[in-house]
Amino acid sequence: MRISLLSVALLAAGMTAPVHAQQIRAADTGAVGLVLEGIDANGEVRVRKGDVLWVEGFRPNKVKVLVDSVENRIRPNTPGVAAGTTLIGVTIESGTAYCPAIDYDATNRKVQCFQDLDDDGQFDGGYYTDQRGVDTQFLSGWLRGLSGLSPKIAYTDASEDTVIPTGKLTVQYDRMSKGNPQFWLYVEKEKADSRATCETTEPGTCTLLGRTFDYAENDDGSLSFTSSSDAAERYFTFYSVSSYRD
Repeated sequence: MRISLLSVALLAAGMTAPVHAQQIRAADTGAVGLVLEGIDANGEVRVRKGDVLWVEGFRPNKVKVLVDSVENRIRPNTPGVAAGTTLIGVTIESGTAYCPAIDYDATNRKVQCFQDLDDDGQFDGGYYTDQRGVDTQFLSGWLRGLSGLSPKIAYTDASEDTVIPTGKLTVQYDRMSKGNPQFWLYVEKEKADSRATCETTEPGTCTLLGRTFDYAENDDGSLSFTSSSDAAERYFTFYSVSSYRD
């Protein structure tokens, strides 16, 4: 599996993939959209390799709430899901599946996921997940074993009373590369597989995850970063890639 962080995009862009008469895969890999919640941080921050530039909260971009409870799935053995559970949207080729947050400390990390294949307001397709050692509740990795649900399962949109799962993004400085500062990004305990680059827009200024910084290299080998502006709306996608297909 490869895990990557993509560039920041406007919330309005969304992450949808309409079904439109395509053949639906029984197994697919997913992308989870996460909304960055912003931080209250001003002034200069000095970092060396391994130092954290900032930590920021996030929440899932797409959320639904399960109305009907779901029993255990027998093949493979996968826990049931209680009515009222908040579900996180996972974009796959055929649209959006919704999964409970994954407890990465649990012995069995598999969870059931659901998809409304005919857009009638009820889930009629079910999957199970395969995490394989990923340490975040927000990445469902592989969705496998698509099967029809009978009866269908009701769901609803989130309300102001819905408890939305949240997590922390950590941005850790690593190195300079071709004149650009580079960072390791952590979604909860999961480290992205490749460095994120603070793209230099002009000498001494770069942008990363919708934040613009003035930066300078110091005589002691550290770098100084001062945030100059943040985009109004910021999110990124966390996704897995595999050639595996059921």
